[in-house]
Amino acid sequence: MENKKLIFLITLVLISTISTNLISASTCPEGIYPCDDSISFGTFKQGENINLNFQCQNSTYLNISKIYTNQNIYINSETITTKSGDNYNYTFLNSSELNTYYVRYHCDLNGIKTPVSSSFIITTTGKESPTGITFIFFYIIIFILFFIYFFYAVNVIMYFLNLKWINGKPNNIFYIKDLLINWGGYIFLLLFFYIYNYYVANPMITRILSIMIYISSFTNLFLAVIALLISMVYYGLNNILNAVGVKKHGKS
Repeated sequence: MENKKLIFLITLVLISTISTNLISASTCPEGIYPCDDSISFGTFKQGENINLNFQCQNSTYLNISKIYTNQNIYINSETITTKSGDNYNYTFLNSSELNTYYVRYHCDLNGIKTPVSSSFIITTTGKESPTGITFIFFYIIIFILFFIYFFYAVNVIMYFLNLKWINGKPNNIFYIKDLLINWGGYIFLLLFFYIYNYYVANPMITRILSIMIYISSFTNLFLAVIALLISMVYYGLNNILNAVGVKKHGKS
């Protein structure tokens, strides 16, 4: 009995899911293209002029009423497109934002005013963002990178917060290897930032990576050099070349 109930519930969920997809799926009216946010104009390169090509059969006009992203509105009034038979064209000049741009327009398809929507995507390269395993790989790397960055940034900051002077010398030694690890982490973060922007360029993640680079330029580069110089002045070059790691003054 319990098995029958379980089978019934699973079947009900599957039917509901399929029905929802069928109801929500939209198709283009015959004679007009593109029409649906899932059927986009394409993917274009950041900073280039974007030629948006439309088609509306047996029509006399096609006007754009709005072009916007989830952050900005670029067109919010009736904008005329260039007509050539049943084809129309509009050149969009403001493509600096890395995002999905939504286009709302209308035309008199077969003499009937028809509102339509579509979209296009701006990336740094003009290539589509990766999906599947590649997409997951990038975000796993970001997750790992964040914790590595956090650990070494905090490590440098804690060096200064815990810094005490014993007999005129700092109680901690900051070694050459610590500097190289911090600099290596920064360089890796920088390289990953450019690779990520080339292949994915998600605006929110790009901003997060930009903030991480900005902060780590201070913690992992500048503060790490200051910490090394302090150790070098008070302990000499031979001691800071020690490969053991950070140790307390007076202990081995």
